[in-house]
Amino acid sequence: MSVEEEKIEEEKKEKKSKKEKKEKKEKKEKKDKKDKKEKKEKKDKKDKKEKKKEKKEKKEKKEKKEKKEKKRKLEEEEQEQEVKKQKTEESTEESTEEITEETSEEKTEVTEATEATEETQAEETQEESNEVSKEPATIFVGNLSFNMTEDWLAEEFGVVGKVVGARIITDRESGRSKGYGYVDFADKATAEKAVKEYNGKELDGREVRLDFANSPNKSNKQKKDYDNKPRSAPSKTVFIGNLSWNTSEQKLSEMFGEYGNIVSIRIPTEKESGRKKGFGYVEFDAVDAATKALELSGTEVDGRNIRLDYAPERNNQGGKGGNRGGRGGNRFGGKPAAPKSAAPKPQGQKITFDD
Repeated sequence: MSVEEEKIEEEKKEKKSKKEKKEKKEKKEKKDKKDKKEKKEKKDKKDKKEKKKEKKEKKEKKEKKEKKEKKRKLEEEEQEQEVKKQKTEESTEESTEEITEETSEEKTEVTEATEATEETQAEETQEESNEVSKEPATIFVGNLSFNMTEDWLAEEFGVVGKVVGARIITDRESGRSKGYGYVDFADKATAEKAVKEYNGKELDGREVRLDFANSPNKSNKQKKDYDNKPRSAPSKTVFIGNLSWNTSEQKLSEMFGEYGNIVSIRIPTEKESGRKKGFGYVEFDAVDAATKALELSGTEVDGRNIRLDYAPERNNQGGKGGNRGGRGGNRFGGKPAAPKSAAPKPQGQKITFDD
């Protein structure tokens, strides 16, 4: 082989080597490019997944926050409504107090002529007052926190003296506290001390409002001089005559609840019109409670002076509608089932009253 041929052969080999190197380089670059692309796709996929997850978490967090805020606003609205209701009740009580004061002034002018007789009876009245101070007494506790329980209430007032019982009045439908209740003391002196020391005191963040459950500005409304002697045989049920059509079962529950454990309350209505008949019944768990409640006879309720008497016991005890009285604020689970026959009439002479 000549030198020229060798030279040509070497050039061929060199070209081939260069070509192979170039191909290898291109192949490597192509592979690197492919790997880079795959890595990028994986990263984008991962980022997309994380963003989707983060977006979902943010959405859930936002929904949770909105639900919480909605619940809080609902609770605030309920509390505002409860406060408005209490203010309305207080305003009504203040108006009643003003009327009572005016009536008291008029009576004072009329009774000036009998002062001499009253002075003669002063010593006897003092003795009676001493006896009354030893009798059990009940106080009204208003503006209570909705967190307050009966045991807690009894414990708070137990510091003052002996507490016989405590009741928190609740809504019949929801069972939620209405923001007020009653505390029963062993004697009147302790009850007076409790009203003096605790009225306006803060309990669980709210200033409580206290008063005697049977004080003049609450129960001694204008009374008619009825013959308060019951005409029927004693029973656990009290008949209420001359009842205003505006009076509700809840009003009767609050009024009679301080005398004992209520089993049921009924206000009969007309079948066709649904209009109230102007009388009702309150059933207690004991005859003694019904007897005590009769002292309300002649009391003005919603503009009418009610007339009380014993009512005959019902034979059918199945229609109580799940009501429950006693220590628990006289909570009523629903209206009692209407009796199959007409509402029982009280025994004795029938008495009618003018509007």
